Amino acid sequence: MKTGKIFYLALILFITTINSQTINVSGNISTPDSVVKNARITFIDASDTSKSYTALTDSMGNYNIGLVTSIGENETEIPEYFHLGQNYPNPFANETVINYNLNKQADVSVTIYDILGREVKKFSIGEQNAGIHGIIWDGKNNFGQMVTTGIYFYRLQSGEKSQVNKMIFNKGGNNLNPLQISNLSFKKTNLGKKSEVKDNAYFNIKVKSDTNTTPLIVISEYLNQKIEGDTTLNFKVEEAKIIFGQSIEGIKLGDDSATVIDKLGLPEQIQTGDFGGFIFIYLLPDSSNRIKVTFMEEYDSRVTAITVHEYKGKTKDGIGIGSYRNDVLKIMGTPSSTYSEDSIADNYILNPLSGFMNSQIYIFYNIDEVLISLIMMIYN
Repeated sequence: MKTGKIFYLALILFITTINSQTINVSGNISTPDSVVKNARITFIDASDTSKSYTALTDSMGNYNIGLVTSIGENETEIPEYFHLGQNYPNPFANETVINYNLNKQADVSVTIYDILGREVKKFSIGEQNAGIHGIIWDGKNNFGQMVTTGIYFYRLQSGEKSQVNKMIFNKGGNNLNPLQISNLSFKKTNLGKKSEVKDNAYFNIKVKSDTNTTPLIVISEYLNQKIEGDTTLNFKVEEAKIIFGQSIEGIKLGDDSATVIDKLGLPEQIQTGDFGGFIFIYLLPDSSNRIKVTFMEEYDSRVTAITVHEYKGKTKDGIGIGSYRNDVLKIMGTPSSTYSEDSIADNYILNPLSGFMNSQIYIFYNIDEVLISLIMMIYN
């Protein structure tokens, strides 16, 4: 409703103390094979990177987010204080906006709890610059289910600082109060400089995996995207095929041969030898190695190593064949050991993960420090 949008706009003006308007963006995030649940999508204002807006997709891969865009030439300032604003509308029936101010860069999360203190929904936003930020909660929990009517608490965690506020969800109610709207007047203001409403803005968009994202996806960035009014933006993203400490192409250390064949099909080659086991070899069309799956009899003929070479799959952070070593080190950190002759091999001992075998990763680079192959194997 137009009146509702004006009322919402006036509230944002009050909270941020700057001229602004709100653009509503919705859409869907999916891979070629499935929708992506609980993916994190972030819009960063290209003209002021201290402003960012984050949402998570629901169980159908859909998201909805409100982007606050500036009007005219007024400059924004870094907030003086760390502050969690009161959500609006409150009570709410469909969705509510939670705004907050950061006076310095920090790792940020917003968690919603029920009246018994149980976690209902968590937005793991990550590192954010100082500035004015906001999220939208659609009344759904971490599993995409609508919560029940009642009192909820929302907690902003920014580094070591935190604040908590209370809100009320009224399922089946109405977000708009006709009495408030009828008494509202709104007009553009001039703060000493010429002000003109912007009906478009430019945003850098980042789509990435979050704590409960299914399936995990490769981080994607879309720079300097023009957003013109309320719009729909759908994103096709790449599923993460390499998950360090867990699996490659869906194959886990410890899987039996029947499971591997079920997931990858029959291998093009089976290699045997005097090493006490056998290797399934899956090839690319040019007959170069795509993936090798090694089984060892000492582990009851289960997967003990997975090797990729000339392979297009990547991790959720974008690591894959062709990545540069410096980029890998930024994400993986210092390796447990490094071997260097004509090429470089970095070895990482991975922390044990619940439900998975202890593992290590060998990452091989050529002389130009470009990743050419990697092996995930059981670590004793």
